[in-house]
Amino acid sequence: MGPCASCGARNPEGFRFCGACGSPLGAAPGSPGEARKMVTVMFVDVAGSTALGERLDPEAVQRLMARYFSTTRSIIERHGGTVEKFIGDAVMAVFGIPRLHEDDALRAVRAAADLLPAVASLDREIGATHGVTIEVRVGIDSGQVIATDPSSGDPFATGEAVNSAARLEQEAAPSEVLLGDTTYRLVRDAVTVEAIPPLNAKGKSVPIAAHRLVAVRPGAPAHAPSFEAPLVGRERELRRLRHAFDDAVSEQRCELFTLLGGAGVGKSRLVAEFVRSVKDRARILRGHCLPYGDGITYWPLAEAVRSAAGIAETDSAKEARGKLKRLLGNEGDTIAEPLAAAIGLFEVIAGREEIFWAIGRFLEHLAAETPLVVVFEDIHWAEATFLDAIEHVVDRSRGYPILLICPARLELIESRSNWDAGKLNTTTVLLSPLPVDDAERLIRELPGGEGLPLALRRRIIDGAEGNPLFLEEMVRMLVDDGVLQLAGGRWTLRREVESVAIPPTIHALLGARLDQLLAPERTIATRASVVGRVFEEEAVTQLAPDELRRDVAANLTVLVRKELIQPDRSTPTAGRAFKFRHILVRDAAYESLPKVMRAELHERFADWLERVSGGRISEYEEILGYHLEQAHAYRLALGIVDDHTALVGSRAGQYLVNAGRNAADRRDIPAARSLLSRAISLLPAEHADFWPAYVVLGSVLEQSARPGDAERAVSVLDDAITATRSSNPVLSAEAQLHRLLLEDEHSRSLDEWRRALRPILLTLHRGQNWRASSEAWNFIANVYQTEVDVARSTAAHENAARYAERGRDTKMQLDSLLSKIELAARSRVPVRQVIEMVQEALRSHPATLDQRGWALSQLGYLAALEGRIDEARELIAEGLRIARELGTDTMNEMLRAGVVEYFGGNAAAAERHYRAAYDEARALEPGFALLVAARLAQVTFLLGRDEETERLLQEADHIAGTGANWGAVQVAGTRARLLARQGRVKDAVRFARDGLAAAERSGFQAYPVLYGGCLEDLAAVLADAGMTDEAREVWNAAQHVYQEKGALILVSRAERALASLPA
Repeated sequence: MGPCASCGARNPEGFRFCGACGSPLGAAPGSPGEARKMVTVMFVDVAGSTALGERLDPEAVQRLMARYFSTTRSIIERHGGTVEKFIGDAVMAVFGIPRLHEDDALRAVRAAADLLPAVASLDREIGATHGVTIEVRVGIDSGQVIATDPSSGDPFATGEAVNSAARLEQEAAPSEVLLGDTTYRLVRDAVTVEAIPPLNAKGKSVPIAAHRLVAVRPGAPAHAPSFEAPLVGRERELRRLRHAFDDAVSEQRCELFTLLGGAGVGKSRLVAEFVRSVKDRARILRGHCLPYGDGITYWPLAEAVRSAAGIAETDSAKEARGKLKRLLGNEGDTIAEPLAAAIGLFEVIAGREEIFWAIGRFLEHLAAETPLVVVFEDIHWAEATFLDAIEHVVDRSRGYPILLICPARLELIESRSNWDAGKLNTTTVLLSPLPVDDAERLIRELPGGEGLPLALRRRIIDGAEGNPLFLEEMVRMLVDDGVLQLAGGRWTLRREVESVAIPPTIHALLGARLDQLLAPERTIATRASVVGRVFEEEAVTQLAPDELRRDVAANLTVLVRKELIQPDRSTPTAGRAFKFRHILVRDAAYESLPKVMRAELHERFADWLERVSGGRISEYEEILGYHLEQAHAYRLALGIVDDHTALVGSRAGQYLVNAGRNAADRRDIPAARSLLSRAISLLPAEHADFWPAYVVLGSVLEQSARPGDAERAVSVLDDAITATRSSNPVLSAEAQLHRLLLEDEHSRSLDEWRRALRPILLTLHRGQNWRASSEAWNFIANVYQTEVDVARSTAAHENAARYAERGRDTKMQLDSLLSKIELAARSRVPVRQVIEMVQEALRSHPATLDQRGWALSQLGYLAALEGRIDEARELIAEGLRIARELGTDTMNEMLRAGVVEYFGGNAAAAERHYRAAYDEARALEPGFALLVAARLAQVTFLLGRDEETERLLQEADHIAGTGANWGAVQVAGTRARLLARQGRVKDAVRFARDGLAAAERSGFQAYPVLYGGCLEDLAAVLADAGMTDEAREVWNAAQHVYQEKGALILVSRAERALASLPA
């Protein structure tokens, strides 16, 4: 009988139901015919088999090969592998079909390690009788394959891993095992290997990375937990462990502490930290439950007994019994016999109750001298009998300080729902993923973590979702791949990384977890993964096979119970919603689907969503575009190039264009860039939306600060101008406008700008393209600002608002008004009047969330000018929260937060905000970075850090180049004050006067706060130079400027400075 389609167990002929899981034998409901799986493939071949045939009689060869095949199959199957086929003298085996295990790669390597001595034994036997030699070569590699049901009779693994394993076997020397790189990464903590040069294997376009297996460490896990980083975020759980230990000691009783959590969440790390803290006060024993093997029921007990008695692997049975009896003293014979029977030291039979009693007395004997801590790792793999034994000890043992610690995955509760139920001397703790702040702390402590740029670090933290192992493996993969390298004692990023793939170790863990599900549960999970991390029950029902549709709700309930998904908020279509507990679980489920099925399911989901969204389809355009785009991509990848594929692509492109325009409207530049680029790649050039999308993309790229986007914008817009000049002059004019917007406002004179923009404005106006007209007038306002012409700039913003109103673009209208208000905040308009302008704009126009956030931070700045520092902090904090929620840059908010603290006299707090703004600005907007560098230099000067101030001033000079601008003026003032502190007062006065003169030549008197700051710098250095009368005159001038602006906090600062001057 073939294996069970639900659990993979083999059953005797005639069985109608699986003896392992109880499922009906035959095809399980919803069982897919094919699946993509991460498996490990082994090829074994006899070296020199031709010589055997030449020297031996055919019957002798047949008998010899039968024994070889039998030995090989037995070892492979003992380690959980499946022999797919015999090819001549070669054996192909797969570990992971029909059932995946997280340690399939290690099982394969252990099987190979066992196979070599077994064949060597066979070689010695036939060498003595036949005078011939038999040796084998082994190649092992891991990777994704298309897997089919082994019972079908067809080849059940197809993929690159099969080819690579075969090539490795061919390149191996006799009695040698070669591991592919993926396999090595999966087992590296359990093996010793020798590095060998990459292999130029036949049929491979690039050399194969390979490792020669030297040894497999007995009992070692494939992935050993790393304890290099400090324990982070587990203080509460550690206290509970210590409390359980204290209870065991003070109450003289046995305490059971079960630590539950998913793979990699940090159970072993937490236990190790606890053990380290009590090792001087307790005896520590450990035992590990094994996932497979013969005679493993009491294996963890055997490890603990051997450790306690000092029994070595090389000890004979007699020596081991002697050590055990000596450990147990007077009770040696009574306890040792059933205990040794359980762990295989005696060839005697002992009953279950007798063994349980002996285990309890063994632990009590050890605890009689000193408190005993026993750690039984991975009890989710324990046999039911061993779990019964633990509970027996917990129930019966009294009068001895024993703490049993049992780390386990949540699968323990699935198989043993009443574990520790009703016992007063037990504690169960669920270890949750780390919060974001703790994950950030942890990743910085990992080797290579400190070298990660902020954006990449955030992607890893988002992907790992608080799982320490996932964090570690993602960083480790970057190191392995050479992306992170250690140079000069520091980890540095060698190349940019757009995304972080799932490391093979994590893939193996999650794939095995999903493969443990029954076939219907697994099918529902994979269908849900197509929808996304969050999905509706109704959507999954639409994607489920017909025979499972009535059972979707029941299977989702099972997946909730098994902690793979969780209920989520109801979605706009009013259906019951769920969420994968971890994004990587969703990704693993999705990757198990064959591409042909993915294509079909993505399209089916899009069709369903179109039907149910009704008049609200605009809310789902990005989702619809994504699913149709995926369907189109998979069809092309499978070579399905037909009219239907083209139609799917066109539908995807149309939805993505609409979603891209919406993203551009809300100023979500990264999203708009991505959506429009994808749309253009899908639409044919003759599509009505192709060139309009091209122009919008050009405008988005023009606004982007991402490196390379400006150059790409030039190319995109030039193509659009050429293609639409005659067919669509209004669209061409819009493209020309955005082409001009790529230039710096200072790059042309005012007259040159007028000549360039006049024909564009006329064409846009005649074509009633009010949105582009509004954009043009906002740009003209910026041009006027380069001339410090506040009146004309204000009028241009008002024109922009009127054009936006004509186009019924309320967002752009309010954007234009807010730009006008920002200019007013800088210019001579009194602070109180500007506050009223902001409030009136928000009352009169609907504001988007980003506009509201901008307005709040502006109001915070204005409140600070009036001296309301606490209120200013709250307003800017809310604006900052909104920016972070939207995922937009926070440079302006951080700068304003720093200014508020600077006005409030808290230079240290100002520095923190300025530095955060500076780090972001240097990556995104160098011009803005100059302004922030100047501000940062001001506060480092106030904090007395002169060397750092000088460095910042030099950085600012480098950014500024030549010419006067706001940042350059502030730099001059701070440099003057630094020179004065250094005793160079004449140079300081000259610098300050030159800075003030440059500001006045540029017309910066129109900006009172900036101009007043220049006056303050001059007044300060004049005072340092002993020129008190002139200093008083300049301070009075600054005070007058601030009074006219209504900047009360700066008026007070000027008054304090005047009062401090000598009479």
